[in-house]
Amino acid sequence: MTEDDAEKLARDIIAKNPSDDWIYEELGRQAQGENAFGEQLVTRGKQIFHATSLAVGKRLCGNPAIHALAERSDATAGDVLVIVPLLINLLSPADLQPATIALIGVVVSRMGIRAFCAKYGHQ
Repeated sequence: MTEDDAEKLARDIIAKNPSDDWIYEELGRQAQGENAFGEQLVTRGKQIFHATSLAVGKRLCGNPAIHALAERSDATAGDVLVIVPLLINLLSPADLQPATIALIGVVVSRMGIRAFCAKYGHQ
């Protein structure tokens, strides 16, 4: 999956407005392939998000553009269109696959940048 594909995936996910469990299930599927299913994937997806949140928060919330966005009181879920490309540029493919980054970007945007950075952005 290319960076453009990851950004398209993020836009498609936003358009579908799926449940949080669906997003975590997709994160789990990225890690485990088709060998796991249902709650196993949801649980694995949540583990992946929590395991990567501090590193993502440090890189994302330390970015001046995102830091300024996080300080705004009107930051919304639409910020995913800013978050995903930035995450793709901040995280190398060795860190995470583009599809995983897109899914994490959607979770971050749903939390809200301000809330995410407050929880995971402190160094």
